[in-house]
Amino acid sequence: MSIIINLFLMAYLLVMVVLSILTLFWATLLIFKPLSTTKERTGRAMSMIPERTGCTE
Repeated sequence: MSIIINLFLMAYLLVMVVLSILTLFWATLLIFKPLSTTKERTGRAMSMIPERTGCTE
């Protein structure tokens, strides 16, 4: 049993590390990109919100 739990913990840690690296990379892209693309980003974020909540309008 402990081997399976260790495998799950290692996979979880690996996923968290990859997600943190991706978020850092995305944050640097947002900082260094020109501000003209902020409208596209907000529109994309707003369009993603109904998918998360499950409400399809």
